[in-house]
Amino acid sequence: MKLNELFKPMKTRQKEEKGKDQKKGENLSKEELYQQYEQELNKGNEKEALKYLEEYCFACKREKQEYAPFGQVYKLKKKIQQNEDKRIRNLYKEIVELLHGTINKKELEPLFKELENLIDKEEDTMYHSLRGLMYQKLAYFPAAIKEYKKAVSINPYNAYDYYHIIQCYLFLAYNEKEAREALPYLEQYKFYRSNPEKESQKAFFTFFYTFIKQQEKAKEILLASKEKTEEEQAKYRQALHSITRLKYKILQKAYHNPHLSLEKEADIERVLQNPIFDYYEGQRLSKEYGDIFEQKEKPYQENLDTVESLLHSDQQDKLDQIETYVVELNMENQEKAFLILDVALLLAEQNYPNTAKKFLKAAQTLPEKTKEFKNQYQETKAKIKIKLIAKKS
Repeated sequence: MKLNELFKPMKTRQKEEKGKDQKKGENLSKEELYQQYEQELNKGNEKEALKYLEEYCFACKREKQEYAPFGQVYKLKKKIQQNEDKRIRNLYKEIVELLHGTINKKELEPLFKELENLIDKEEDTMYHSLRGLMYQKLAYFPAAIKEYKKAVSINPYNAYDYYHIIQCYLFLAYNEKEAREALPYLEQYKFYRSNPEKESQKAFFTFFYTFIKQQEKAKEILLASKEKTEEEQAKYRQALHSITRLKYKILQKAYHNPHLSLEKEADIERVLQNPIFDYYEGQRLSKEYGDIFEQKEKPYQENLDTVESLLHSDQQDKLDQIETYVVELNMENQEKAFLILDVALLLAEQNYPNTAKKFLKAAQTLPEKTKEFKNQYQETKAKIKIKLIAKKS
């Protein structure tokens, strides 16, 4: 009973309840049930139509009718199930596509909500894996870990869910001890992994082992990467730079949180002394590992510094010089495309919007775009847009 029905006379309430029952199909004649079935079917309300059709069949049997259209019930149920299966596939496809771009929780949540009405989420591992990925990309790491753990409780054989759990523990960690909480999941990841690791995964574990002070394991991955092709080495370096930059930014943001405890603050100050962050500052590991990659070309950061120096010079043709310099760089395509994105951002910051857009457009012509590049491209594009709006205002 609702609050607004509290003081209604008992007879009135009973009459209203009876009316509700009739709307649901109860107390209708056999002919009325079939009419309701046809009306709902014509409206496209197949689930409602199914209820009336089932009631009609049972009414036929109660009246001792020899045949009832249970075959129609079966066909309609099958059609509803097929439509739901198709919608589930399309929903998952939409969610995956949205997760590859800039994450918008307001766009994703209605899709997940609709999924909940079509699936048994207690049995659907993909639902939890994708929600975990959404939370991870939004940097809601505790929520992401919770979803990934639910996913592996349903299906323990997906190595990538364990991999994502390790990532989230690392991003959350203020110190080595907290990061080591991921080690049991690392064992599970190794046990269930069925494909060779990508360069991005190798780079992640290089960072992870260095962060938790297991440098020998990190060095082992580094040295193995040295035997790879130049293109694979470039992908590895770029991925290592990206993961280091991301963790560095997370720590810096946490450090400037006014509510951060003194203990956590001390942890961050100490952790930032880890030699892995020299790589972020100088685009290479120098203190502990030496020059693992003997690059003939200038390191990435030096190239970016050269562009910045040109940009701040008084030369009238500096924009043309920057373009020529970048075009003639002896770099692998993927790495050059990332450099072009950083140059575009520099140009926008220095109030050269048209040239910034030109560089952004050039980066977009990269033939084979990795997932990491696509994300970086969208992030850079958004930053440039914000800076241009800020300049105008």
